[in-house]
Amino acid sequence: MNQEVIEEIKNGNLKYLDKIYLEVKPAFLSYARKSFQRISTEEVEDIYQDTIIDLYKNIQRGLLTEIEISFSSYVIHIGKMKLIRLSEQKQRNQHTEIEEIASLPADTTESVDWIKVEKLVEFIFGNMDESCKDILELYYFKHLSMDAIAQKLGYKNADVVKSKKHRCINRISERVSKMNNEN
Repeated sequence: MNQEVIEEIKNGNLKYLDKIYLEVKPAFLSYARKSFQRISTEEVEDIYQDTIIDLYKNIQRGLLTEIEISFSSYVIHIGKMKLIRLSEQKQRNQHTEIEEIASLPADTTESVDWIKVEKLVEFIFGNMDESCKDILELYYFKHLSMDAIAQKLGYKNADVVKSKKHRCINRISERVSKMNNEN
């Protein structure tokens, strides 16, 4: 049955593509809402559209000639990969923003209420475990490399430190988002 659908789509019969689109969409949207809460509904809709286009292109280019799983599983898998990439990109952007703030020179005279920023940083650091404090302080304030931090703090290697730093930044991001939502 799936092979026939692929052949029909390849031959230009788009009613099968429309049928897949309509049948899979509710399951995809539900999955995306549950698993990727930081991605907006509009972004999820765009990703779904792109995923269906990718399905069509894969068939037209001959990359998808047979399928052993359901079209639903195939489409959701493609969409999931796109959602993961977007989520990682958003996370990198958020980390970059935090890192840019951390690296601002102390004498910056922009219209920032530095007293509030300092209190926010103190609050976040005050509620952070010691290993996070140590890693972030050594990295951002003492400008040590990941290898140097690993050696100084007794971690196995720089990758362990990177992973730990990443988790620490995620926790900070979540706290800041939570504080912004409360205000």
